[in-house]
Amino acid sequence: MENKTRNILNFLEKHQSEELQSTYIDSLFNKKTSARETLFDDIDRNRNVIRDIMYNAISESKQELLYCEAKDKIGKSLSKHDENRRAWSETNYAKEEVFAKNLLDDILQAAEKNGVSWCKEFVDAEKKSPFYEMNEALSVGNRYVYYVEGKDLKNDLYAIRRYREYGPYEDFEVYQAYADERDEMRAKLFGMIADGKTKYKLSELAEFYFSSKEGKGGYFHLSGEWTDKTSIFENEDKYPEYLRGMAAIEKKIETHIKDLTFEQKKLMLGQTRSEDVLKSLMKEGLTISLEDLKGRFSPEFIDKAIAENKILQDQAKNEEISKKLEDVKSRLEQKEQELNNKERYLGYKEQAVASERATSVNANEDFKGLSDAELKDKFELKKKLMKEHPIMLEPCLNSMCNAYVLTKDEAMKKEMLGELYAIRKGGKTDAEKREMAKTFKRVLDKNPNLKNDENLVALSKIDTVISQPTKSVKKQVEHSK
Repeated sequence: MENKTRNILNFLEKHQSEELQSTYIDSLFNKKTSARETLFDDIDRNRNVIRDIMYNAISESKQELLYCEAKDKIGKSLSKHDENRRAWSETNYAKEEVFAKNLLDDILQAAEKNGVSWCKEFVDAEKKSPFYEMNEALSVGNRYVYYVEGKDLKNDLYAIRRYREYGPYEDFEVYQAYADERDEMRAKLFGMIADGKTKYKLSELAEFYFSSKEGKGGYFHLSGEWTDKTSIFENEDKYPEYLRGMAAIEKKIETHIKDLTFEQKKLMLGQTRSEDVLKSLMKEGLTISLEDLKGRFSPEFIDKAIAENKILQDQAKNEEISKKLEDVKSRLEQKEQELNNKERYLGYKEQAVASERATSVNANEDFKGLSDAELKDKFELKKKLMKEHPIMLEPCLNSMCNAYVLTKDEAMKKEMLGELYAIRKGGKTDAEKREMAKTFKRVLDKNPNLKNDENLVALSKIDTVISQPTKSVKKQVEHSK
């Protein structure tokens, strides 16, 4: 029972004046009333208060009568104290029931008077709810009422397992006597799942579905010694609604079958009763056997399914072999293409180098008689060719060095030297710069006449901490700018 319900009942019990009681009930829907007491604000905060009154959970005498009735049911004699409780309850029950009905009417009238519409709307909706009779049954004899709402599976199953639980200090035999009623309510709940009358998330339904037998039982048991050995999932003839509910859950899960783990698919195979679901599992690559299906499918269907599964398995193996062959074929074709590309590249390289050498190795002869402007054009052409085809670095650099040496115009000559210096020092790392120095040296070694130029000789040497030959070239280039 909600604390707010108790506060309302305590006030009404303490103040018997009808006028004062009416004023108090009216104040529950007044915005000036303390937030702890008010009912005006919204349904989410106060629905269980209205449920307590609707389902007559406030009737202590009714609880006492039902407790005594339960002891009679198990053949347990009542103590003198129990007999007194029964006598008191029989006297007060009718009066309390009338009181509860009148209180609900008064609350609805006060809500309407103050323009609070949710209260009557909630009561009307609750009476139409598929859980109305279930909640009425749950409120009977339960001091701490949990209602079924169809929004949270664990909460709703917890509410059912509290039915006829009279508290930890009472006899468990009394609770156990109503195991069948709790199973009937559970079966009814799963029937509502099958009919789409709940709003449970697929994740919580799947969690229940994939639980072991012991895990499922855990949803139905109270903790400690209050263990309720349910038979709902062991007696399909008595509780067909449970199987309908599980089939509906399974159908929802099947739409996400590709997202399931292999272990989950195996668990589904172990409990499905659907031929369609079984076929879906077979398409996912699961191997089935007689032991997997026995007792849940007809012998004729089992024979047919196992034969079909064998065909699917063979097809899968053939597809796997074909895939491996295709992979091998693809790798061989790729390797062949790489070799062809390499051969073409090497052929192009040889042709390019040969072509360049034909015009640049004998550059002293080729460039004789050219004007400074023509030499500068040749220099720029070789620089561009070298950038486009790095493989031609050495022959192009040979031509550029010759063009530089043959140029007479000092300004133009200094500009060319700056370009050669930039190439020599253009590496990003020291290793790249050293490699470029070696390239200059090879050019000079093949064309000894170029060694007559001190700047080119400096560029062909490697800078060290002790000696930095390129520094002299740098000074000339910077001075000319």
